[in-house]
Amino acid sequence: MDRDDVLELCGAMPGAVEDDPFGDDVAVFKVGGKMFALVMLTGEPARVDLTCDPGWALELRAQYEAVKPGYHANKRHWNTIVIDGSVPDVDLRDMVDHSYQLVLGGLPKWAREQLGPEERHMSAASVVRRFNDAISAADLEELGALMSADHVFIDSSGSRVVGRGACLDAWDDFFTAFPDYRNVFARVIPGDDEILIVGRSSCSEPALHGPALWRAVVENGRVREWQVADDTPASRRALGIVD
Repeated sequence: MDRDDVLELCGAMPGAVEDDPFGDDVAVFKVGGKMFALVMLTGEPARVDLTCDPGWALELRAQYEAVKPGYHANKRHWNTIVIDGSVPDVDLRDMVDHSYQLVLGGLPKWAREQLGPEERHMSAASVVRRFNDAISAADLEELGALMSADHVFIDSSGSRVVGRGACLDAWDDFFTAFPDYRNVFARVIPGDDEILIVGRSSCSEPALHGPALWRAVVENGRVREWQVADDTPASRRALGIVD
């Protein structure tokens, strides 16, 4: 991808608006009035600033020389990506999508209510992000608020826990056993009925550490189903995840 490709990608995000509050040298992309990408229009190689989950931001910086702490931005929450071809296109697209959805998920309720149909699918993805944030924070109260009464959890072996109360009890036991468990989403794929996620889990328990996939069903702003799977070709086929 080059600068023009990134500009086109950012501009194609649902509800994205391009602005130039910092002058003609920077294209700023916003959703709901909040910035999710800044593309430098001068200088070579090109650069783009994207907001990012702090944990994944550190992983990306360690993985790619071209991903650096945000330039003139909050370095905990923003990355600057040098568009020199060293970051695979699929990963750069995931970073743009991740930034967009972080900002979308943080919009106030009145702003989300003004979104069109396509953005509302993304808003369901923001519910999933908040659900995952609650898992990473071991926040049972927030988890319960985001679960439907008939919530179903499906683990990587296919075992099911049914009902909000039973699921909260299971999470309580899990958080006690694995207090450092965290999930980091790299790619969120919104759809009509379900949200698919590609990412990784972090935990001192080796069996819970590494690449992972998730599937969520969101209805009326609540998560009705939450499924986790190991990131294998078979799991991707079963969930319908296409690279």
